[in-house]
Amino acid sequence: MEVDKTPVMIHVSSSGGGRASDGEALAPSRFLAKSWPSRIFRVVYITPLALFWVLSLGFAVPGPWQIGRAHPLTNYLAAINGSVAFLVMMVMYVYYWARLGCESTVLPCIGKPWFKVLVCMEYTFMLSTMVISALETRRAPCGVYTTMGKEIDPFVCASFDSS
Repeated sequence: MEVDKTPVMIHVSSSGGGRASDGEALAPSRFLAKSWPSRIFRVVYITPLALFWVLSLGFAVPGPWQIGRAHPLTNYLAAINGSVAFLVMMVMYVYYWARLGCESTVLPCIGKPWFKVLVCMEYTFMLSTMVISALETRRAPCGVYTTMGKEIDPFVCASFDSS
């Protein structure tokens, strides 16, 4: 039995899916949507996103790991921003990979108006977090600038005096 050694040709377009359209030239690729290297790459790519999402969610949600700590509003806003951003990225990547068979990490929706609005909303949230952080910043008695509450001053000053 002879195996066909013809290279597989795919097309990566904004519509995704590896389909040829209107006689476009196709390039060979060994990372097809259904191939094992592609699946392994997707798992390796999405795993850190999921871990960062869990980490940022841990800072946003109060729990036993935050007992005795006074966190400024900036920390919560940054954690919420990270949680939302990582969740949106994971959902988009999983949707485009699983549903549409996209072979690339470049999303087909990158030029869509809804994606541009989403990115603008993320940047606006980041800018507002920076403004709130600037308003929260104060000078501790030892001269160090901090956003932490006054009850943390002894610890802040001790950590900078020892260095």
